[in-house]
Amino acid sequence: MSTEKEHPAPRFDLSREEYLAMDDREFRARFRERVHHSLEIQTYASLHEGGSLSPRQTETVDRLAAIWKERGLSVELPDFRWTAKVLSFAKASQEGRKVDLSAFAPGAVGEDGYALLKRIVEERRSVRHWTDREVPDSVIDEILSAGSWGAHSCNLQSLRFVVAREKNEPGLFRGSDVPGGPVHILALQDERVYRANPYNPSGTACSTRGRPCRTWCSRPMPWAWAASGSPSATSCWRGSTPV
Repeated sequence: MSTEKEHPAPRFDLSREEYLAMDDREFRARFRERVHHSLEIQTYASLHEGGSLSPRQTETVDRLAAIWKERGLSVELPDFRWTAKVLSFAKASQEGRKVDLSAFAPGAVGEDGYALLKRIVEERRSVRHWTDREVPDSVIDEILSAGSWGAHSCNLQSLRFVVAREKNEPGLFRGSDVPGGPVHILALQDERVYRANPYNPSGTACSTRGRPCRTWCSRPMPWAWAASGSPSATSCWRGSTPV
């Protein structure tokens, strides 16, 4: 029979000492996760439903914001600026004040936009043959910009993209199921960020220098073709990262 000692309950709220001891990347991921789950969700629910937050609802985020500053991290970083905005909304809710969120409403897609999105979804396929036409950096930048807007559970933002050009890394994927092409975009999981949610499973599917890691099979990313308009922009979900 499993015991609590063998399978301890996942811990989300750590001590000040634990937060100060971890590296910046993991701390920022845990910071974002806690803001999202302990305040952002509740704040938007209260604003939508017209209720008010508990006076203690901001305590966790206030504590983490103080640790952020104690670590010497810049308050101009986007995750802290986002947190400051959420805190301002939360405190307005606690005080019974209304918050105008109309500036954050998504714009209308329109018939043309809907038709384009429908076409991208319906025409998605696993392409195995690509031209050898060179893909300019400007197109790759568009692809990466589009990919960075993808939603990520718990606001962990653990995806990392690596661009590999065949001319710089010849034969990098030889012997694998990744189709050839002049450039590949690899989507990798940063395990330092991924462990910010202890409910996420550990990667054990393979090993890299004796350490467990995660792998994915090749998958085309529809937004890559949509953003670039180039059938030369080979994109695949494939990668392994040490835990």
